[in-house]
Amino acid sequence: MTDARERMEDIAMDQPPFSVLLGIRILSVSPDEVVAEMPVTLDLSNRNGVLHGGAIMSFADNVGGTATMMNLPEGTTTTTVESKTNFLRPIRIGDTARATSIPLHKGRTMMVWQTSITRGDGKLAAVVTQTQLVMVWEEGRAKRPASARLPACRAYSAGPTSRTTPASPSIPPSSRSPAVTAPTPAGVPVMIRSPGER
Repeated sequence: MTDARERMEDIAMDQPPFSVLLGIRILSVSPDEVVAEMPVTLDLSNRNGVLHGGAIMSFADNVGGTATMMNLPEGTTTTTVESKTNFLRPIRIGDTARATSIPLHKGRTMMVWQTSITRGDGKLAAVVTQTQLVMVWEEGRAKRPASARLPACRAYSAGPTSRTTPASPSIPPSSRSPAVTAPTPAGVPVMIRSPGER
C-alpha cells in the first residue's frame, strides 16, 4: 500500500465523534470522491417520520469535509464556510442514505464540494454544495495560509464569561450603540476588525 493511500485511509477512519453519533460509515475514498452511508433512524428523524434536514446537512458536511482533508497540504486543516442544500425527496426511517462527494473546485485556499444524497432506491434526495476554507491551525487559533491571509484583525480577549465589542471611534458618540456583550468560553479571543482596516 502506498503512503498516499495509507494517509487517505487514516483520514477516512479518523472521523469526528459527531459522525459516529450520526452513524456515518465511509465506504470508499479517493482524492476526487468520497462515498459514505448513514442509516435513517428514529433519532435522526423529524416529526414527519423522515430524515431531518439538519441530519442530511450534517451528513453531507462531514463527507465533504473528509474529502477536503484528503486533499490538504501537510500542516493545514479545514472548516466549512458556506453550505447550500436543495432538498428533493424525503428519506424514510429504516432506509439508508448514501452520500457521494465530488470536487467542483480544489484551490490553495478554498475547496468547493458537491455532495449528492440518495435513498436506498437510488433516487436523489438532496444536493449539497459546500465551500471549505483551507487553514493552518496554530497556537489554538485558525489562520489562513500565509499566501492567502486576510488583512490583519486585532484580537480582543475578554473575561471568562463575556466578550465586549468596543464601539467604533469613527462613529460620533451620540450615535454609538452600547458595547455588545455575549457569553464566551474563558480565554477565547474575539476577532474585531477595526474601522478602516482592510
